[in-house]
Amino acid sequence: EHPGAAMSKKRKSVGDEMQVNLLGVRLRIGGPAREIAHLRNSLFSRCNEPPGPKPNASIQFEIDCGTYRAWFVDKSSEPIYESDDRSDFFWWLDNELFRKSLKKSPHLIQVHGGAVEKGGKAILFLGDSYAGKSTMTLHLLRQGYRFLTDEVILIDPRTLRVAPFHRNLLVRQGAIDGNPILKKYCRGNWHYEDYHGEMKWLIDPAKLGPAAKPRKSVIKRIYLLRRHRGWRPKLESATEREVVEQMIKMAFNKHRFGEEVVDALVQIAKASENFKIRSPHGGEAWKLLKEHMDISKD
Repeated sequence: EHPGAAMSKKRKSVGDEMQVNLLGVRLRIGGPAREIAHLRNSLFSRCNEPPGPKPNASIQFEIDCGTYRAWFVDKSSEPIYESDDRSDFFWWLDNELFRKSLKKSPHLIQVHGGAVEKGGKAILFLGDSYAGKSTMTLHLLRQGYRFLTDEVILIDPRTLRVAPFHRNLLVRQGAIDGNPILKKYCRGNWHYEDYHGEMKWLIDPAKLGPAAKPRKSVIKRIYLLRRHRGWRPKLESATEREVVEQMIKMAFNKHRFGEEVVDALVQIAKASENFKIRSPHGGEAWKLLKEHMDISKD
């Protein structure tokens, strides 16, 4: 018997499976039941669907002597990913879905940032990593806003509306340290280490705010977040040029931008209320935002 035959037989045994749907990309994942349960309840709890519709791709994985090994079903039996670290493996799965879903939606402007909505009007947060986007998003969920994204803002250049991106809220350890309110919501939730070794917590937005699904929304406000340890907290108006430049800078698919897309960004900047917040950390930025939005409670 060919040496690969035994491996092929072994791989036909699947403890459980799940299917996720993100922006119309369906990914079916099979593997040990306990691991599938973790994925279903944490990383992919916002985009689960019954495994009925035919998936765009199927991935099966096993754990062999502590090593996570994955391969595409109905394709080569060669592993496409191997790792002895559970967090690395789960992040790889997440990135696989993330990459495939964005690739299928090239018509949308894809900007790294956070967004919430209430009454069909969206608030956007743009900034580099660790600027406080997820922190602002999390706090506003507790004020009755609905979660659009804390990773990629999807804008239709024809309608200028923001579409939901159904992934869980991801909060890094540094954002919750010293904040008892955020710690309370992270307690008991699933967490992973990212590629840089930092702990990140996954929180279902429905546990923080309204359970109703968000809808496509017009952009009401844009906040540019800038963080520097030596800065005193300050909130001030931002120019339309600053907003457009930041959106282009933070875009995942800027290489596809043509004149029409840039024109759409200019229209968005002209129609929205634009501000910038500079602060030494996310907690100080939230204090400024609370005051600016006349929010009385944490």
